[in-house]
Amino acid sequence: CHNVPGLWFVKMGSKYTNILECSFEVDKETAAKWDIPEISPGERTAPSRMGKPRLSLQILCLPTDLVQSVQATIQPGASAEDVAIALSTIEGRWPPIGNLIIEVNPGTSHGHTWLPFDLQPTSPSVNLEDHIHEGRNVVRLIQLAGMADRIFVLYASLQ
Repeated sequence: CHNVPGLWFVKMGSKYTNILECSFEVDKETAAKWDIPEISPGERTAPSRMGKPRLSLQILCLPTDLVQSVQATIQPGASAEDVAIALSTIEGRWPPIGNLIIEVNPGTSHGHTWLPFDLQPTSPSVNLEDHIHEGRNVVRLIQLAGMADRIFVLYASLQ
């Protein structure tokens, strides 16, 4: 199972215009534990969240210099959970408007796209939990400008 809290992916921004593709697999055990739905042809099964904690999956856009500062304070041998929690405390900053598009599970009925005007520099994190499913999931970070000063993180936690 993926760790919660945990980092499900970490991707360095590219110096140049680029498409960063990140994929992650949600296995049956993880899907059952967090009520992540299966996908059947043309329809999405509704999750039954009654009585279960709800999973939060957020894409964070973190300034590289702040990530390095936080990493310097993390004790050697810290758990993956501790590292994830430490990084989640960093205030995210999206790039200037017009520089980034985010696609989640493109080409599927449950996929979603955040266009440049959706990602203001001070916008909150991007929440993915309503757009993922059991099996392989894909996130595309379409950089329309260089973003070597950013780190993109998929942070999993409880709501």
